Amino acid sequence: MTKNMSSTNTLSQSSHVQLSSTDSCYLTRSHSLSSLTKTPIKNLIQAASSPEMRLKGFTPGITADEFDDETYLFQCSSAGLYQCSVTGLVFVMQAEGDVVYRTVPWNRRLLAQHHKKPAGPLFDIKCQQQSVCQLHLPHCELISTGGGQFLQVAHVNDEGIEFINPHKITESHAFINITGFSGYGNVKDEDSPPDPVQALVLLFYKSPVDPDLRSVLTVFMLPRNIVFSKILRNRKTSDKTERYIETSSHCKLHPKQVYTLVTDLEHDLIKVQPKEADFDEEHHESYFPSFQVVLKKNPHRY
Repeated sequence: MTKNMSSTNTLSQSSHVQLSSTDSCYLTRSHSLSSLTKTPIKNLIQAASSPEMRLKGFTPGITADEFDDETYLFQCSSAGLYQCSVTGLVFVMQAEGDVVYRTVPWNRRLLAQHHKKPAGPLFDIKCQQQSVCQLHLPHCELISTGGGQFLQVAHVNDEGIEFINPHKITESHAFINITGFSGYGNVKDEDSPPDPVQALVLLFYKSPVDPDLRSVLTVFMLPRNIVFSKILRNRKTSDKTERYIETSSHCKLHPKQVYTLVTDLEHDLIKVQPKEADFDEEHHESYFPSFQVVLKKNPHRY
């Protein structure tokens, strides 16, 4: 049975948009990351699963090639537990080392042969010193309500693909031990039930050059474990005048369900297109807007 959600969309003078729904919506913030507790190297993997083990956050170095594909660099100086602020990846390091990683396209045909589908980005990870002993991959399943039962981690290399059952799944990450370096990403069974997942509703606003011309609000419904910086980069590449509107974007959405966007502005001033859209929880190289709100006149003048 198709579910219809009405979301109320209000533009204020600060171009803030408020979204609400019958589903539980919430805003989460990254937990503050404290310095790492000193732990013997031989106990790092076990300690990484302990609630006493604290993360140390880092911002990676980022380079982009001619196609705007981003590559991330983490230069680690000591053993410990580290989380990337850009991708959400967590590395358990058994010694110092340089970790180079990026997102790469999924081979969907290969996944389909094993009756799997993407449940997150595919990360190509390399470390010359071989000092990463465990990887925590961000996911968007709702573990507290029974989600994640069909979640696995795909290990993709030149020899093919293998599927790893995580030895631990928290509300945010799937934990696996690693010994080789290549592609890692979350996957689910193709026929897994369409349970609600943690998602993002992102807003981008393009103001008119002339006050009498139309402005456009673009709305994306995306799984939470996307690489957010890539979305921002792609939008900036397509239109440098468009700006991201920060709002309470975290919510729970149902895959393959029908959603509508409803506004309280006068009908002759605004047009929402399309009238309804499905939420697609799979990961793609390119994402397309779920909705566009066309304001025929600048609402700041009224």
